[in-house]
Amino acid sequence: VIMVTTYELNEIVMCKSRPDDKFGYPAKIQAVAKDDKGRNRYEIHYKGWNIRYDIWVESEEVDNMLFKHTPEIEAEHKKLLDESKGKTAKKKAVETPVSATLAKKRKTDREGSADSSQGSGIRTMPAKDDLINIAIPDKLRALMVDDSDLINRQSKLAKLPAQYTVDMIIKAYAQSLAGNLNISDVSGNDETLVEYGKGGGKQKDVVLNKHDMVQSSLGVLDYFNILLGSQLLYSKERAQFKACCQNPPAGAPGDKVNKQVTPELEDLKIIPSSIYGISHLVRLFVRIGPLIGQGAYGDKSLQIILKHMHDLLVFLSKNAATYHNINRDYEVAAKPNETTIDN
Repeated sequence: VIMVTTYELNEIVMCKSRPDDKFGYPAKIQAVAKDDKGRNRYEIHYKGWNIRYDIWVESEEVDNMLFKHTPEIEAEHKKLLDESKGKTAKKKAVETPVSATLAKKRKTDREGSADSSQGSGIRTMPAKDDLINIAIPDKLRALMVDDSDLINRQSKLAKLPAQYTVDMIIKAYAQSLAGNLNISDVSGNDETLVEYGKGGGKQKDVVLNKHDMVQSSLGVLDYFNILLGSQLLYSKERAQFKACCQNPPAGAPGDKVNKQVTPELEDLKIIPSSIYGISHLVRLFVRIGPLIGQGAYGDKSLQIILKHMHDLLVFLSKNAATYHNINRDYEVAAKPNETTIDN
């Protein structure tokens, strides 16, 4: 008889995010159920992660995925995680037009600032051999140039909420993959031919998994919400962010932060992706490459992630004219203490 370790409801454990990982993350058992053979299966919530990433650990994976929690075991798993990151960081930069997802690693550093000692622009990460560089399509680069000029030279700010918010854009992208299906109905085995070249099955065409592409786009959404306030703003935009997301007035637009659902946004009151638009989303791709490089991804997983991100960038580029309009999306910046929010 094979003995399987059992766990109690609300017990703190260490849990892998994927069966083939060598390390786990602090987590909590938030539900216990029986499978058709009467064996325990467990619903897991990872500490500090969005509840979107809660998982069920099936009975046959319990001894592989779950570990009893002690400070010593947590430290051991953290060491394995750090070692995995170190190995990934030694890889050469990827030179394909790409970039980022995160189907599983959702936590990221809140440290850092978008202010530059050379001015008020967003700092561009230096190109190093151990970083993943993301090539941004020309249309999106032009958008970023216009956006920087409007804010830093013309003293304008993006109107909030945006006509097309990041939430709306990511949902539109996911819906474009799902077709007539609901996004939640896209099968994990549903594949699509993405034509990056001229089509016809040539070398540049890639077959990708629709379900994973949707999950990757939701991961980008998480990165955006976590990084916007600390790394994606020009200095002239900070007062607006504070007034709109950190200390908004009663009745302010946008989705309120639910700390039970999104504990990673506990320092905010309004979810940024519910009011900011494409001009701020595109800035994320300047930052996200190094973060992916720090993730514990194998070569194959990394390449899939980059292909997913490239597809999202292509979608943004094709729809840039719809999602970004200079005359519609900007206004003259309010004077100090006069930041306005559209209702």
